[in-house]
Amino acid sequence: MKTSRDDIVERAFPVFLEKGVDGASMADLVKASGLSKGAFYYYFTDKASLFDACVDRFFNSYLPSPAASVSGTAAASNAEPDLSAAAYLEALWKGYAAALGKAREACGDASAYLRFLLSVLPLRRQAMNDALSMGIDALAERLLAEGRCADSAAAQAEAESLCALIEGAGVLAAVADDSDLEERFRRLLGSRLNDIKKRGPRA
Repeated sequence: MKTSRDDIVERAFPVFLEKGVDGASMADLVKASGLSKGAFYYYFTDKASLFDACVDRFFNSYLPSPAASVSGTAAASNAEPDLSAAAYLEALWKGYAAALGKAREACGDASAYLRFLLSVLPLRRQAMNDALSMGIDALAERLLAEGRCADSAAAQAEAESLCALIEGAGVLAAVADDSDLEERFRRLLGSRLNDIKKRGPRA
């Protein structure tokens, strides 16, 4: 069930997409919430705390666990410890596509999500890097554990390559404003995903 706090976060997201973190004022955010100033401040007393909530909702929540959150903790609500390498890879790209779709829903432009990430980066660079690194490591660990790669170095290199392909597909889908945001991910990652599924454990 959506709470007033959740609703504020949902309504703040388009404001941050449109104006950026620096350009969005507390007055803008209060107005977008539809609440009185007092009711708004009951949940968020400053812009930074609301921005952090937006990052958690629209970045961390789309990362399958284990992956670090921007606040430095695991995204426990998405914990999927038993996912195979192929399923984890699929969860990564589906999360990215869903995030692009949420941005399009919020402001009519999927590429706004890329601007959102770039606005987050200067403020949360280390935490975002940690989150992405943990996602790569989690995929590499699965590839190695399933015997899909010869050694840890090969698994790490393949995981990084796959995650880079996801990022590239996301940028292309957003810039091209694909009507089906998942189609490009499926097309570009399909053969790699099938290869992982078919690749038997190494002796």
